[in-house]
Amino acid sequence: MLVAAYKEFENRVGTSRSSRGAKRKMVERAVDRLPELFKIEDLRQACPGVSYPTLQRALSDMRKSGRVECLGRGPHAEWQKVRR
Repeated sequence: MLVAAYKEFENRVGTSRSSRGAKRKMVERAVDRLPELFKIEDLRQACPGVSYPTLQRALSDMRKSGRVECLGRGPHAEWQKVRR
């Protein structure tokens, strides 16, 4: 009975999957909304459900593209948005 209920629920609601890169885009949008100076902890709170390594990779990519720069080292380092 329980299995049948789950199947019916799945048929009615469908399965939801995130598109590839959706979490990275979420991180980029969150960075846009954060203040000029922010810490990775601020970003973690703005992006619940995104793993720490994903946050780090997204920030690293944004740093390489010149959107942000890191002003320190470690988990308490501040990040700054780069004005264009």
